[in-house]
Amino acid sequence: MALTKAGFLKLRTISANYDFPERWARWVGASRGSITLGMENLALLWREQHDVFGVQWVDPEISANCGGAASCGYIQESLPQAMRVRTTVRFTF
Repeated sequence: MALTKAGFLKLRTISANYDFPERWARWVGASRGSITLGMENLALLWREQHDVFGVQWVDPEISANCGGAASCGYIQESLPQAMRVRTTVRFTF
């Protein structure tokens, strides 16, 4: 018997890439160039269970705080995984 229903669905990673026209790359002396935008941990789309023992879950991936002790306390003072946005610009010389 499970104590929690741990199903969830997250929008984890999405990215887009754009190749610069060759004339733009030549402005910096390169033969090619591109820019990539990537985003991570965007949204928690669905979760099967919203709370545990009357305490609302912040993030279903944060687990119990046992540390090897006989009794486990459920402490969820941590923040959910941070949303990240990354941009990469590449040139081929």
